[in-house]
Amino acid sequence: MEAAEKLFAEQGYAATSVAQIAEAAQANRALLYYYFRDKRDLYWAITKRGLDDILNLITAVSGAPGSPWERLERFVRSYYELLLGRHNMARMVFRELMVGSEQLGLPIDHHARESLAQVRRMLQDGLRGGAFTDLDPELTAFSLFGMIHAFFMQRLATGRSFPSDVVVAHTMALLRHGAQSPSVRSSPSQRDAKGKT
Repeated sequence: MEAAEKLFAEQGYAATSVAQIAEAAQANRALLYYYFRDKRDLYWAITKRGLDDILNLITAVSGAPGSPWERLERFVRSYYELLLGRHNMARMVFRELMVGSEQLGLPIDHHARESLAQVRRMLQDGLRGGAFTDLDPELTAFSLFGMIHAFFMQRLATGRSFPSDVVVAHTMALLRHGAQSPSVRSSPSQRDAKGKT
């Protein structure tokens, strides 16, 4: 499956043949058809494995102990590092999320909706507990995925990636600035003191 994943990621579904996959995997075509009905079945098996890994990671992070801020930070780091570490899988999943499902009819909607729902629930927990304020959980979940995806796209476009610590610190600083509860921000007197120094 690793050979097929690499070819699908680099060339796309249409441009990748079963013969190419068999050659890259050093296997005969009959063996591939023993495990998979056709090329679409193989493509879906690889894509679903990636979607499952993403959803399992987010589920584990969202259910872990810790404050809402700690869980969100773990989500940003873990998800970004998963994309970097499994960039061929991520390219396939991104392609399907953007255009592929309309052509192949792959059932990816459940995974996408559930991943967003898990992050939205983390944000809702923070709102209920008073850690966050003045944010829309659904829009903020979309924004978080969008920021992480943008950093990963840098890797796809240039072959270079920002270090995880940089991405996490930047993303969390932006979120904290907009979502932190006023009760944990600096008091007016503290802000005035900073302005005078």
